Formats: sequence, structure tokens, C-alpha cells
Amino acid sequence: MNLPRDSIVRIPACGTAPARTGLIKSAFDTGGLACTAKTVETLTGVRIDHAMEFDFQAFREVVDALGGVEVRLPAPVDDPKTKLKLPADRVVLDGEKAIAYARLRWYGDGSDIQRIARQTALMQSMPKTARRALTDPVRLRSFFSAATRSVKSDMDLGTMVTVAESVRESRTLFLTVPWRPDPDQPNRIIWKQPEADKLFRTLR
Repeated sequence: MNLPRDSIVRIPACGTAPARTGLIKSAFDTGGLACTAKTVETLTGVRIDHAMEFDFQAFREVVDALGGVEVRLPAPVDDPKTKLKLPADRVVLDGEKAIAYARLRWYGDGSDIQRIARQTALMQSMPKTARRALTDPVRLRSFFSAATRSVKSDMDLGTMVTVAESVRESRTLFLTVPWRPDPDQPNRIIWKQPEADKLFRTLR
């Protein structure tokens, strides 16, 4: 489930920081992965069993260790800022291109929601690619090395492998919390009710 980073939400107290209203992405600035997980649990009522943190370097290394990720582009990409050029087709992206694609600002309508859609496409591709890597000893070692070096998580390596093996494409659904623009700040998002709470109840 995607929770747009520009969502205005109530962030619970984390450590010495008091509870406040702010952008959901600011929970990470306040208390890292732990505060982010606490915020999501508090807002949704959905238990977070494990969490992982990918920075851009980690994402790049993991994608390269997997041998790239395949995505289908609905329109060609020609971005002068990143110098990324891709055809409207199925393409395999290495780590550098995958990051550039995920972060494109002038593709489609340039919104955070469209960036989420691109990032979702990458995340949908990664489990399938990871399962293939589990059968390739050389690629598996490269993946483990990248994961242990670059990814922060409360899971040990064995648990990561178990999770990767358990993911089945036919049983995986990616969706975004129902939302609408904040009438006072159109570039911010508020969750649409009661639709959002209905979704959260389904996931509990």
C-alpha cells in the first residue's frame, strides 16, 4: 500500500519529539524507520511486522545485483535533466536508470502520484527478478552482498530470503490509499474518508 509522501497526517510522539500534524514523510526525519513504522501503524491500525529502508545507493546496488529490473513504459522517455532516454516498450533498467526513471519530474503530469506509479512498477518487478536470482548462485551472492551492505532492516538475511521466496505475483496487490488534494494546499494530500479507513480495516 502506497502512502503518498505529501500526505498531511497526525504523526505520533517519537522519542522526545511530541505528536504533531505534518507531512507523513517528516516522520522519517524525526525518528527514522522506527518512527515511520509507528506512524503508519497509528494511522492505519495495520501491524508492521518488519520494515526496510532503501536509500538511492542501496536501491542502485540491489537492482544491479539482480541484473536489472524490467518495466513497461507507456510512453517514451527523453529527459534532458537526467539524460535518460528510453523507448515506449518493455525495457530492462540497471540501477542508475531505475533511479532516474523513478525520480523523473517531467514525465506524465509530473505529480507525486505518477512518481508513485513508476516506483510501484519497479517494486512489482523486483520480487519476480529476486526469485530468479535465488536460483543463480553467482547472482544470489551479489544480491546478498548488496542487501547486507546497503539495506537497513529489522530482518536478518534469512528472513529476507524467506520473504522473497514467499512472494507470489498472483497474490501481490499494489494500491494507493484513497486521497484528494487538500483544499487549502492543493500540492498537499489528505486521505479520503471513509474510503481510507475501509481499506485499512480490510488489511488488518
